[in-house]
Amino acid sequence: MEGINTGVNKNFEFNIKPGNSKAHKKTSVNIQNKKENTVVKPFEDNVLFKKSVINESKNQFSRQSGVAGRVEISNFEVPDFKINGQPISGLSSDQAKEIISEDGEFGAKKTGHRIAASAISIAGDDVEKLKDARDATLQGFQEAEAAMGGKLFQISYDTLDIALKEIDDKISQLGGSLMDVTA
Repeated sequence: MEGINTGVNKNFEFNIKPGNSKAHKKTSVNIQNKKENTVVKPFEDNVLFKKSVINESKNQFSRQSGVAGRVEISNFEVPDFKINGQPISGLSSDQAKEIISEDGEFGAKKTGHRIAASAISIAGDDVEKLKDARDATLQGFQEAEAAMGGKLFQISYDTLDIALKEIDDKISQLGGSLMDVTA
């Protein structure tokens, strides 16, 4: 199975490579340092795992909100994001509407599913890692809010609900619970 390219973050390129689709026990992420051309095998520590989910979540929400801004506010200042190689700032209002429509690539359903699928893929069937991925998805959302001026467009809140529901469903499917029952 091909890796999922989660984008470029300054000097690092993140490529998620799902493990065995039956078990997801050996999910790995290769991070290639573009300056030194070395590959790091992460997820031996939880910090790198969480950062990967946070970055993916933040990236997806920020791009989606940038496109929504092109639809809702004619002079909306869009961060330097690209979708399919085209800067968001170069999108017409009609193109932006299509991209964030119900069936569009950055509509709530597809974006929410992409965020959840990425988190689930790298967490695998580990309930605790899925809970961490859920928390990291929320943190990525909050970072996207901060990066976009403190509030995103409604479509991003709808997308967050979809992503969290998919992650929650996976946790429940594995017999996990989001409730911490400690006395």
